[in-house]
Amino acid sequence: DRHTVQIVALAETLEELDVLMPTSPATGPIRAALEAMPGYQFEDSSGDAAYEPDPQKFGRQLTVILRTPRY
Repeated sequence: DRHTVQIVALAETLEELDVLMPTSPATGPIRAALEAMPGYQFEDSSGDAAYEPDPQKFGRQLTVILRTPRY
């Protein structure tokens, strides 16, 4: 089965956000964890994310495609 997964990372500062989900190069612990999953296929999209309850926070989103076996 194919699954579209969206991850949103929030941080107090851009520096914190760059550690979690850098934009260039596209690396970081979140991407590394997803890419290590057996069902990981590819990154579909990524970019800035808005967190409306607190506009002081910085955010980025990442959408990946996973494929898992059908049982």
